[in-house]
Amino acid sequence: MLPDLAPLLALPPDTLRGVARRLAQIGLTRAFLAPFSAPLRAIHPLLRPAARAWHLGRREDPAAIAARLICFEDAVTEAEADRALGELFAPLADAGLFAVAGGRVRARLVIGVVDDLYLASDARAHGEDAVLPPGDGTIALVGAAFPTRPVGRLLDLGCGSGTCALLLARRAAHVVATDLHARALDLTRLNATMNGLDNVETREGSLFDPVRGETFDLIVSQPPFIPQPIGAARSTFLYGGSRGDELPLALIATLAPHLAPRGRALLLVEWPVTTEPVATRVRRALAAPELDLLVLESPPIGADDHAAEYAATMTSDLGDAFDRDATMRRDHFDREGIAAVVPSFVVVSRPEGRPGFTDTTPITSRARGKVTAARLDKLLAARATGADPQRLLAARLRVPEGTTFVEEQVGPGMDKPSKLHARFADAALAPPTPMTPELLAVVTMVHEEDSVVTGLCRYAEATGTSQEQAVGAMLPAVGRALRQGLLEVAGFAKAPDASALSLAEAPLAHRPSRAP
Repeated sequence: MLPDLAPLLALPPDTLRGVARRLAQIGLTRAFLAPFSAPLRAIHPLLRPAARAWHLGRREDPAAIAARLICFEDAVTEAEADRALGELFAPLADAGLFAVAGGRVRARLVIGVVDDLYLASDARAHGEDAVLPPGDGTIALVGAAFPTRPVGRLLDLGCGSGTCALLLARRAAHVVATDLHARALDLTRLNATMNGLDNVETREGSLFDPVRGETFDLIVSQPPFIPQPIGAARSTFLYGGSRGDELPLALIATLAPHLAPRGRALLLVEWPVTTEPVATRVRRALAAPELDLLVLESPPIGADDHAAEYAATMTSDLGDAFDRDATMRRDHFDREGIAAVVPSFVVVSRPEGRPGFTDTTPITSRARGKVTAARLDKLLAARATGADPQRLLAARLRVPEGTTFVEEQVGPGMDKPSKLHARFADAALAPPTPMTPELLAVVTMVHEEDSVVTGLCRYAEATGTSQEQAVGAMLPAVGRALRQGLLEVAGFAKAPDASALSLAEAPLAHRPSRAP
């Protein structure tokens, strides 16, 4: 049975804040936990506890005891709990955080360390109404949303135990955390108090109902998106409808009025693969042509892998219950015609002074956890700049740091053709891109000059063509390179003279004779 949170919330705020202070004091930090977590990421989550317990069990310091007790659901002795938590152990046990029986102590909530915050959630064993700890996707969402500069109002829609709301609260003047489930809001309030955050407000309700008529500078959400099989146990936080995308699309359909000028919304969703691109479905639901829409798509996850992964998440071992659950999910995918799902970041922003665009960027699975607000700024700037020829000519563009250009030949022999590719660091969020020598020359010259127009004028001189011809042939290629991630906006040069800017009309007067 889920523990009652009321006694914990009734504790004096200083007692709850004391939990975070005590855990930091004994050294239970993210740096302490890293050796017990990072090396085990290659192991399936169901198989990690035994290895982690072995490593932690060989230590007797208070941080290791506290980690076993509150982070990893292990039992410790009363003496060990007292040594780890000191004078806090008794009031926390009285308030129901710990169950004590036969001289052994178990935590009834899981407290994880995310950044330098201590966040309480329900243990997975509590079942369908449990508010679970943040997974890798939630942490990736926080990283992608974390603003490069402070924002005014921030909304965490479907906050769960408050991970996004609390981690992002340091960059916002005011945070509203909403959820349909009252228990999620209780945990969010508990975590806010424990970490001394006083700018987080909680509200109960579905989708945007709790914030009707309000706008926000930043909106984040990881709505339920798992396809719900017939007969599956009820889950408040998991299922987004029969296909999984019904709830995310309903959220997106009501998003636009709540986005402030120059505001941004960021959603993490797994979309069922259909014949229609994800961005097309999202744009239709958004129904707001003035907004920018960018979808970052990871490689698809096949139905077999997805069914097995979520069955493992929902069951406690790989026995008969796992087999039944995995089969149920796989049958449901087959009935719905879902061959795969695409994990995606959906980025919606409100620009000023121009129509919105719609675009999709493929990213690798490894890059998913490297999405940052700064990189999203660059991706959005690239598309806005590439859509305006005069702005593109004035742009200062650079090849992303860590890019390598590779010429490859498959098989030996002088008669074998070679291929040229650009490969990027994960942080650039760009897949390998095929190139031609001509495109490499243009990209290099643009990279080395203070503006695109001066780079193209240099290209015209090198190739013996007129400036108008060079711009007409190559400006569209530079725009494509910007969109593909071969180049990124580093700023804008001082406005070129009128004759240089007039070259922006060249693409209209001269069809490119060859496209790199």
